[in-house]
Amino acid sequence: MRHYEVDQWTDFVRNLVEEHERTEMEQHRANCSQCRQTSEFLASLVTAARIEQKYDSATQELAESARRIFADRKAQGEPGCAADFQTLAANLTYASPRHLITK
Repeated sequence: MRHYEVDQWTDFVRNLVEEHERTEMEQHRANCSQCRQTSEFLASLVTAARIEQKYDSATQELAESARRIFADRKAQGEPGCAADFQTLAANLTYASPRHLITK
């Protein structure tokens, strides 16, 4: 029994293989649990990657919060400090508009 390589299964789950090759791979997958598991894992990985691409963490609220951190310091005539950058990093890392860290 001829097994397919990971790159071939990756192309398979991304619908990048020729129709005749897809038919052969589907038949093989139906009879080979190892290749079926590989293709199912890769399919879930591709799905997760597609979902991740759609995620946009740079919301308007997050950008405004970052600007406020530095605007407050500038208004007080103080240069930015490490605490400002830590707060900014926390906001950028934990990007939930409902839970923004502000001064």
